[in-house]
Amino acid sequence: MRYCSVRCMDDLETPKRLCVQ
Repeated sequence: MRYCSVRCMDDLETPKRLCVQ
């Protein structure tokens, strides 16, 4: 699985699916 930085999860513009893929 691919994990992104916390900023991604904190970013409302970025969907969680793109964060954790």
